[in-house]
Amino acid sequence: MFFHPETLDVAAATLSVSGTIAGSARLKISWLLSFLACIIYFGLFYQKSLFFNAGIHFIYLPLSIIGLYLWKDKTPSTLKIKSTPVPILTFIAGTCLFAFFYCKIHQHSWHYDFITSFLSINAFILMAFAQMECWLLWLTADILYIHIYSTQGLPFSLLKSVMYCMIAFSSFIIWQKIYRKKVADDSSV
Repeated sequence: MFFHPETLDVAAATLSVSGTIAGSARLKISWLLSFLACIIYFGLFYQKSLFFNAGIHFIYLPLSIIGLYLWKDKTPSTLKIKSTPVPILTFIAGTCLFAFFYCKIHQHSWHYDFITSFLSINAFILMAFAQMECWLLWLTADILYIHIYSTQGLPFSLLKSVMYCMIAFSSFIIWQKIYRKKVADDSSV
């Protein structure tokens, strides 16, 4: 083992929280910070046998590049925040409910890991396209991550998820205000 798991956890959590705060502020550097955090988290979660979480961080690597590409010519004032179509949100919620009940009925224990991974991938994609509902998906996933990390002995990731809940909640409110102002401005023209 090259680095102690707690050292990796602190480094990844720090990069990840910094990237999320930058993403909330619609700053391009959020995607680079996310990319670096994902490399560290991939190794850490693989080592802890959290294979869905390891896999999701592997998937985040190209998504971080896509997010950077989509935001490359944007500044916080020119990045247009949009609302996600209801059918997409319905599909995401329905898939999570199906997975949860399927796992409960068939007594699988991986439902939290699957659901958080599914929510997080969708939140990541919605964030790349500046969809304000990405923050609601992050909030839901992080509430579940708190449970997972508390049972896996990852205190810094647990703390990170608590911080993420606060960031996601406040970011949704901020992005919603920006979106509503844009809609009001567009309708008055």
